[in-house]
Amino acid sequence: MPIENGILVGISRESRDSFNETRVLAATASVRILETIIQNRKIPDSTYFIGQGKLLELKEKCEELKTNLIIFNNNLKPNQQRNIEDITGKRIVDRCTLILDIFAKHARTTEGKLQVELAQLIYFLPRLSGHGVDLAQFSGGIGARRGPGEKKLELDKRSIRNRIDFLKDKLDIVRKHRKVLRESRRSKGFLNATLVGYTNSGKSTLLNGLTKSDVLVENKLFSTLDPTTRKVYMQGGQNLLLTDTVGFIRNLPAELVTSFRATLEEIEYADMIIVVLDASRLDINVQIDAVYHELRALDVLKKPLITVLNKIDLITPERLKRLAVDFPEALAVSAVKKTNMNTLLGRISLIFNELLTIS
Repeated sequence: MPIENGILVGISRESRDSFNETRVLAATASVRILETIIQNRKIPDSTYFIGQGKLLELKEKCEELKTNLIIFNNNLKPNQQRNIEDITGKRIVDRCTLILDIFAKHARTTEGKLQVELAQLIYFLPRLSGHGVDLAQFSGGIGARRGPGEKKLELDKRSIRNRIDFLKDKLDIVRKHRKVLRESRRSKGFLNATLVGYTNSGKSTLLNGLTKSDVLVENKLFSTLDPTTRKVYMQGGQNLLLTDTVGFIRNLPAELVTSFRATLEEIEYADMIIVVLDASRLDINVQIDAVYHELRALDVLKKPLITVLNKIDLITPERLKRLAVDFPEALAVSAVKKTNMNTLLGRISLIFNELLTIS
């Protein structure tokens, strides 16, 4: 896919890590960030986010760098996005649109495509003005509202709402099917553990290591959208299934959480939860906050929980010691090198036996 050039924009209230993460998101969406502009303000302007004067400077910078794409480090309100587009005359992509674009590119299964399309429609509906808006401009690069279904539809708001209702009905069928599968597994004596964590924390690699599977592993954000379930071969012949789910990220768009309800239910109905964190990232506390925010919203924090610090093969012994002090209950592993995997299986087995005793 051709690389586009763009400018990253935000306000000084946001941390350096958040800008770095948005750059990675942009790269995942095939965008090269030519320059980052940070407006020194703690509160966004309600009309223009970074202020009208700064927008005019931004427009000039776009002309200088010969780019028509501006990426905001934050989520924009519909009126802010329209006002910014009116002044700059450029294509505006906020953080939510960026994430939706990545999800659209990575959706492979029918279920994944349905969930992504629903999220896109819910997000873009309040951003449409007038009628006959083409929601599926598949050409034109990131933020062009392309959907994974590869259909060009002229949609007004009424037909969009009808489409949203249709997709919700389809996903209700998916949820019912998943419920039947869960009940079937439960009747056969299987318990289920679910892997959750920040995007690209190595959950799929950990799944492969624990289940001796060969699930596709890619070193990029949101490579896993659909739940993947495999059997864990445990000592004693215990029946345990391990499910990998979609990764979380800070300020995960509410539209995605709503649309991926069928997927996130795998976490709600799990018997135990394994939280996977990337030990090689310096902003590990941001990972924890983002993951626990979603787990709290799902009301699952009372379930048995194991915290795993993955990718210890990428850190120094000194950092590993600091992490051991900061997270005394966590297990440090390397899914790639298969370091401490037996220890993790032992912890899983211990919780498994406790659950059987309770039941």
